[in-house]
Amino acid sequence: MLFFGYGIYLYEREAALKFTLMHSFFLSLECMLTGYPADAYEDYMPTTWPGKFMCIFALCWGLFLFALLIDYVHSNMQLDDGEVCLVGLLNG
Repeated sequence: MLFFGYGIYLYEREAALKFTLMHSFFLSLECMLTGYPADAYEDYMPTTWPGKFMCIFALCWGLFLFALLIDYVHSNMQLDDGEVCLVGLLNG
């Protein structure tokens, strides 16, 4: 998140005067969680193309991390051999 936030800050700091480093970190986190890089009033929406691409990369990284979380939970929810045998005996 910090990497993408700093990248967004580098590209957007001269395009918008109100754009600070903390706003760019928040924007990067918002891209990772929701996929939409803007606040309700669109004061901190990226305007430059490199800034928009950094938001897209932050979105893809957030999706990748979410996929890793889902895979981890899925692998821990699988039954081991003893549990499969027990379920077979209970259903049988």
